[in-house]
Order: sequence, then structure tokens, then C-alpha cells
Amino acid sequence: MSSFNLASMLGLKNSCNNPSLSCLFEKYTDTFSKIFGASSKLHSLDEIQLDKILKILDLCNIYEKHENTSGLKFETEKKKKIYLIEQYYKNPDSRDVEFLINDFKKNNEMAGSPIHDSEQRQNMFKTKENFQASKKSLEAYSKTKLFFDDDLNSINIKELDNILKIADESLKISPNCIEAFNILGLYKSNNYEQALKYFREGQEKKDEYYSSNLKFNEKDNWTKHELRQYFRSIIGEANILRKMGKYQEALDSYNRAVKLDAIIHGSMVSYCNFQYNIPECLMKLGKWKEAYDFMKKNKDLLSLASSKVLLWSFALCDFMIKKKSSKDNSVEEHVEFIESGREKDSELYGSIAVAALNSPLVYEYLLGIRKLANVRIPNSLVFSSDESSICSQAQYISDHLDLWLSNPEALEWAIKNANIINSHLTLNNEEKKLGRKYFDNSKPFDNFFKLYSKLYFPDSRADVNLYLLHCAVRAKNLDAVKLLVDQGATIYTKSEPTPFHFACYYDYGSDIVKYFCEKTGTPLKTVKIKQSPLIMAINQGNWKPLVEILSYLLKKNSLTNDILQTCVKELFNTSVYECVKGLEKCQRCYMTNVPHSNDVSFEKCVDAIILFGLKLLNKFYIVMNRSTFKKIIHAIY
Repeated sequence: MSSFNLASMLGLKNSCNNPSLSCLFEKYTDTFSKIFGASSKLHSLDEIQLDKILKILDLCNIYEKHENTSGLKFETEKKKKIYLIEQYYKNPDSRDVEFLINDFKKNNEMAGSPIHDSEQRQNMFKTKENFQASKKSLEAYSKTKLFFDDDLNSINIKELDNILKIADESLKISPNCIEAFNILGLYKSNNYEQALKYFREGQEKKDEYYSSNLKFNEKDNWTKHELRQYFRSIIGEANILRKMGKYQEALDSYNRAVKLDAIIHGSMVSYCNFQYNIPECLMKLGKWKEAYDFMKKNKDLLSLASSKVLLWSFALCDFMIKKKSSKDNSVEEHVEFIESGREKDSELYGSIAVAALNSPLVYEYLLGIRKLANVRIPNSLVFSSDESSICSQAQYISDHLDLWLSNPEALEWAIKNANIINSHLTLNNEEKKLGRKYFDNSKPFDNFFKLYSKLYFPDSRADVNLYLLHCAVRAKNLDAVKLLVDQGATIYTKSEPTPFHFACYYDYGSDIVKYFCEKTGTPLKTVKIKQSPLIMAINQGNWKPLVEILSYLLKKNSLTNDILQTCVKELFNTSVYECVKGLEKCQRCYMTNVPHSNDVSFEKCVDAIILFGLKLLNKFYIVMNRSTFKKIIHAIY
């Protein structure tokens, strides 16, 4: 899909065909033998690396524990640890199964091409029979009711027979019909070897199928409807080779398709986004730099809804080639890039931040919170926003989990950075958009305490002006504030206003202000904005934070008459009084959409200053509107 998503703007669903072009026999868990089998990369890790994986899973997958292996015997301690890791990803519960089944039911129809490929021209084919066979073969894709709604494991044999019959009839019209072989590869084959045979057999018919006047060396070949079936045969071959683990051969086949048409046709509902699969092959071959460069060159792949799940792979490549460690805060890299005013291509910098936001299910699948199930893979990717589809995220894990598990340091780094984004959304009461498996709307902060805060960078920004501590303050959640500070969050942050100033300015809880007073001991500290938390409180008429700060100073024997006099002067300088009384707007109301506190009271601020011992030598009037002198709040003698 294109980055301009009209359907999303209108609140409609949009779709594209699955670039992995899955065969009828394929299911999400088919890759598990490669991920956990005896020849898997897991077995090449040492015990320290395996322990790191188990520690990550134990910390962040709080919903299950796999420690009890009583009754089981293992040849080595290493095999035992691999077994324990495997258990986090196996045995899906009914919710996991239902989740993928529902997605399959909604999204199994072809999105457009090859159904729309019926717009063909006879002069593109070598014979009239070839043209007729091509038209006939495309009828197979309109036969979509292959499964019964109440049992997706049961194939509608009658409908399948109709599809295969169309392929046979097409081959009778012309034995050169490439699309007929594509159909046989998708629907008749029972294994990868059979599918590969059909896709290759179709390609062999090219010269007898198409007109000799047809040129394949032109750019934009995909736009020719007649040629797409040849593309599909090459892409089908490449996908099968990739799934068989023959990554170099797969890469060679993908590159053949690239030579035919290197353009990423993002606006078409088609298989043309096959380039999505190329980085996986490169990474599996250990060619991290080539994979990184390929995605950076073809950056549309990282923004199109059909392939933006690749941001997880781009982040992994970035980690590997730059030799990062789990201590690297890459979300900060993303924030700094945006802060510089260069929003274009921001997904290329600190890409793990964008990946965690746009493909949030990958996070849960990486940790085994969600589990892949033995469910068929849909023909299309359907989405109602710019986020990745369920299918693309689940399939990403099926194809890439081994890469993440074989690099435990990268896995820890990714989870720690993703948890910055997760914490940010949770503390802003926006976690619902992540579609978490376990989310209780009545307990919106639960996952922050139970999950995200177990492995993250507490002293972090996820937005230009907001650290996680700012978010906790705005949520008025003292427990979250305390946890963040205890784990290392800075109260006087580089971004201003600091969380302390923030709490006083917006009146985000006197209990938080009290905690900050006790934790820092510096409620009079000024920063770049030249105002202390105390002055910010009185400037906004927030009497509760004012009382907390004055109480703290009194308790510490630090409250002087000069401090109280400074408070009085601020009352004369503020424009907020007129604003909250319905007169001229203050600067805050012109610049932000955050309303003043419901508890604003300049009268109570005055009372507090007097009660805490303000002393004046002469008769003195506190005038709240000094320009008109219409409102005199108190006379102090």
C-alpha cells in the first residue's frame, strides 16, 4: 500500500496480498523445527547466552514460568535450557488460537491481483490458445470459500476440486499456461518440494507462452497484467526456497524478479512487495550490512503498511553492524532526530521505537506472551490503520524468531527499548492501542508495574519534551513516580519544565510535590526557565503544591520572610488571575490546550502565605489585577 492511505483516512479497511504467497498446506508453526530443532542456531549458543534468553523471558513474560522439569531427563544442561526456552513459545492457549483463526477468516480472500489481472491483451501472448488459457486460469482466484467457518482445519473439498479443475482445463487449452502451474503450486502441492516443482515448471513455459515481441527488460513490468503470472512463478519459487532454508538460492530468485521490475509498487494490491522477503535471506546468510543497506535504499518498505514490520529487522541490523549493546538507549536516538527538526525518514533513526509502536504484536510474540498456533496463513494482509496487520506480525515471528533468539544481546536491547515506548503509552493511558493480550481497562497502569518496568531504561524520553517521569506525574500516579525515581529516573531532567516544575505548574498532585520536596530537598531550585517549582505553583494559583512546598521549608527550618515576600511579588506579576476570572487569556492558554487546575485559587494562595508568617512593616495591599485595581483580595496590616 502507498504511504497515502485513503482508506485509513476514511476509517475503512485496506488490504494487499500477502507477499509471502503461502501455499494451502502452510501454517504459522511450520518453522518451529528450524527454530528449535537440533540443527537450529539456538544449539550454537553457549550456556551464558541461553541463560540471558531465559532471564529476559522470566522477567518479561510474567504470565507463565517454565522451571519445573521433574520427570524429564536431558543429556546436557544446555539441552535442558533450550527445552525451557522452547516452552515459552509452544502450547498456545485458546485465545492465541482464536486470535489467528479470526484473522484468517477475515483476510483469506485475495485482495485484488491476480483477480484483476483479467485485463489482458491477446497480442501479448504467442498464441490465441495461450491467451484463452490465461483468462480461464484466473477464474480460480474467485473461488475463495475453501474453508468452513466453523472448522478451518477442514478444507471444502468441492471448492478445492473446482480450483484444481480450472487449472487442468487451462492446461488442456494450452499446456504453456503459467498461471495454471502457479495454481497447482499454491493449492495442489502438499509440501515445499512439490510446490517448487510447479513454480519452476511454469517458468519454463515462458518462451512458448508469451509473444516473441514482448520485452522483459523494461522498467515497470509489473504494471503489465499479462506478465504478473510470470512474476508470481518467480516469487513463488523464491518464497519456497526461502522457507526451505535455501537462502542464497532464494535470494537469486528474488533478484531475478528485481531485475524484471525493481520498483516497489506500493499503491497496488499485489504480490509486488516481494522485496519484503529479501532482508530475511540476507540476515540468515549473516549479511547484516547488505540487509541494512537494502532496506535503507528501499525505505518505502519501512513505511508501507504491508511491510513496515520490517522495522524490527532494520533495528536488528542496526544493532549488529554498529555493534551496539543492551545498554544502548536507541529510543533517545529517535527522539533526538525528531528534536532536530528532521522528521523525514525519522524511522531510520532509532527504528526500534517506531517498530514497537507500529508493530506492537511482535513484542508479545518475541516474549512468548502471545504464541503462534497451528493455523493457516491468510492470502491477504488487511488493516484499518497504518499499523501492520495481524498476519504480517505473526508471520514475521514465524520467519524471524530464530534470528532474534540467536542474538540474545540484541533481544534484550530490543525489549528494553520497546518497553520505553510501552511505558510511555501506558502512563499516558494509551496502552489500549497496542492491542495487548492482557489488558484490563479498569487497571490501566498494571502492565507498567508488572511488565514494562522489569526491563527498560527508566530515565528515558519517548517524546521530545517528555521523560517517562513526566508521564507518571501527568498520570498523577505517585507509585509510578516513586518506582521510576527508585530505578534511576532523574527529577531535574534536561528537558524543561522538569517533572518537579511540571507537577507544580499543572497541579498534578500535592502528594507528588511533597515526594519531590523530600527526595530533592530543592523546591527553590531554578533552571533555564528561571523559575523554581515554588514560583511556578504560585504563578498558576495552585495553592495545594504551594502549601506542600512551604510546609517542607518550614519543617526544614528554611522558610524565611524573604521567600514569602517573593511569593507576594509573583502574585503581582502573574496574568493567570485575570484568565481564570474570565478576563484576558494568559500566555499558557494561548500556547497549550491544557486547562488550568480545577483547584486554582489565588485567594487561598494569599491565605497560605499569611498563615505561614508573612510579615510586612507597612500597610500593604495585595492587588490581583494591578492594571485596573478592580479586585482587592486582602488587606494586610
